[in-house]
Amino acid sequence: MGMTAMTAQPRWWVRRYAGWVSLALLAGCATPADHWPPTSRAALLAEDRAFSAHSATHGFADALATYLVEDAIRLPQDAPPVFGRPHIVATMTSSADAFVVSWQPEDGQVAASGDLGWTWGRYVATDRASGAPVARGKYLNIWQRQPDGRWRVKVDAGNQTPMPTPGGPDGAP
Repeated sequence: MGMTAMTAQPRWWVRRYAGWVSLALLAGCATPADHWPPTSRAALLAEDRAFSAHSATHGFADALATYLVEDAIRLPQDAPPVFGRPHIVATMTSSADAFVVSWQPEDGQVAASGDLGWTWGRYVATDRASGAPVARGKYLNIWQRQPDGRWRVKVDAGNQTPMPTPGGPDGAP
């Protein structure tokens, strides 16, 4: 990437929606955590692995319907943000039968307040019929503790990594 690309202005949707994302994150900080059991980083990573297992078993759209908060935000690569669980699920439903999406968290953290956390890791989408990988990338989820103590995803962001080329350094023969 050339230097001009690095210093270019953010895309229009980043400028337009950055304030909304900030407000959404701050709203999550307002929930009192006095009645919640302690949560560790390991517990949040386990919740993210359960989210992935649900996706592999029931489909990505169903996993999103289960694990996203109602006013969630999805930040897909090269596309405008999608606001609200119903809209996010609707955008993923059309491909849910064709692909299996799973991921593995690599790291995360829980805020000292116990009401917010984040996880990141790598995902892969495979063709349901053949089992062949069709997409891969990295993701970042921002989790919000719910009044009942459960963790649910407030912000889902990801970026796709190019698939390996046959005979390339990370590709198949």
